[in-house]
Amino acid sequence: MITNYLVIGNFERPDIKVITYNDQKRTHHHPLNKSQWIPCISTITGLTQAAASLAHTIYHLANYVLSGEGLEEEAKQHLAEAKLGAKCFARGCVVSLPIIGNIIAITYDFWQSQRVKGDKDHLTLFTSGEKIHSRQVPQEAIDQFKTVPFSTLESWAWPKPFCSFTPLKDKSGFVIGGENSTATIRSLTSLNGHSIDLLEKVMYPSSEDNKDYLSHTSSVGFLNHEEKLLDVMAKDNDTVQKYSLTHSQLAYPLFQILKQTNMSSRGTCQFQGQTYQYSDTTSKGWQYSPFLDDTQGTTIITLKKPGTKEELEFTNIGAHMILRYGFYQGNTPYRVEPKNIIKFFNLSPKTSF
Repeated sequence: MITNYLVIGNFERPDIKVITYNDQKRTHHHPLNKSQWIPCISTITGLTQAAASLAHTIYHLANYVLSGEGLEEEAKQHLAEAKLGAKCFARGCVVSLPIIGNIIAITYDFWQSQRVKGDKDHLTLFTSGEKIHSRQVPQEAIDQFKTVPFSTLESWAWPKPFCSFTPLKDKSGFVIGGENSTATIRSLTSLNGHSIDLLEKVMYPSSEDNKDYLSHTSSVGFLNHEEKLLDVMAKDNDTVQKYSLTHSQLAYPLFQILKQTNMSSRGTCQFQGQTYQYSDTTSKGWQYSPFLDDTQGTTIITLKKPGTKEELEFTNIGAHMILRYGFYQGNTPYRVEPKNIIKFFNLSPKTSF
């Protein structure tokens, strides 16, 4: 929803971000909150936030009430967003008051920044003073702690969805976001600290067997019950290597398209000089990664080449799984064939990004 830009205070839109190094701390307040420290400007942003927050609350409260059986996790998310909207509505009303509202906003925000304590050498996200996520900052960021902008430190700790992902070697020997031999894939017994058996269980269609991981499961599944995760990953790895390409090369155009389509439901976008028509469908709730990592998505993109019948459909959570694990899903409705991505974007080993 467009109201998301004005309703802040959750995992995606935290109030405060903190990066610590030894006893030093750098703090970043959300830009909307900072704008509310300034008289006159705060009246405009406050009233706008209050109106948007009221609409946000009504929308999510209605969805919470109308959530049917089997959608308990989505109902929970709608209720959380409704509560967040109510909180931001109250803040918007307060800061719209000239001078008095500014003083209250500044006092509250700086009190919050003083009481939050981030994890050592980590980027930590806070909302209402409570830690909601933490991620380690690489050594190159620590070495330049005082000299580079906060946004640079943040990008190193938490690569944005549209930026390159730094490959990480898992304890299993698998390189997340990097190249792996098919033999390495077939030899895996765990990934991301979870057994392959558990990941398969989460990837099968939602049922009583995987209800403990409800937000990470899908009603249609990421695999069907006849498939094995490593078999699917190994087969697709062979396919991509056959074209002398990497999974990150196949994921790159998907993220470039997502970068251009995240503001509207339909329009045109470009990649490597080619224009595409797109339609963007947003699901009712967040889909969290079945690999039990910190990625999530809610968007289905359909691309078409003008003047042709060529079409490609993919999800934003699917793009993350391709980039990190070389996983294009099994025989399910949202599988994207590697060769279809290669053909659609005319990818080759000579393609320069």
